[in-house]
Amino acid sequence: MSYIDLLILVPLLWGAVRGFMKGFIVSVGSLVALALGIYGAIVFSDQLGLYLQREHGMEGPFMPVVAFSLVFLAIVVGVYFLARIIQKTVEMAALGLVNKLAGSLFGIMKAVLICSVVILLLEKIHFYVPFLPEEQIQNSFVYQPVADVMQVYFPRVAESEAFKTLIKAEFLEEALP
Repeated sequence: MSYIDLLILVPLLWGAVRGFMKGFIVSVGSLVALALGIYGAIVFSDQLGLYLQREHGMEGPFMPVVAFSLVFLAIVVGVYFLARIIQKTVEMAALGLVNKLAGSLFGIMKAVLICSVVILLLEKIHFYVPFLPEEQIQNSFVYQPVADVMQVYFPRVAESEAFKTLIKAEFLEEALP
């Protein structure tokens, strides 16, 4: 086991513990709340901004930000409380342990995905500025399986223009000392 394994396993363990503590329903609910909050804020913030201007006389250059934030927070809080109500119902049905174990598994999966993104970025930087010892990478049990997650399940990320721009040599030369 290399130190790279430890650097990867710590977030996975953290994800498992956090997932167990929160439970599956609240963990998934938080992720859904974030996605719906962003989507809802994009779709409805203009209408709320117009309503606040028309009905309450609120104006200013920050009105779009205020409207976006209000819609986002309202949706996130609403979905979060709905998830908590569902979780309490599940716990009353004596399924609390199943919920917590599933939450732990979900937390690990989320941590694997995040670690995979970080590894993908580090590999691109490593191509221009080598900093990871190849021996440590080769001796790692966890590195390659976690690194493969993004490339297997989300191959278009590495091919996207945003990602390519992020890892261009010029950007790295400016960003790195």
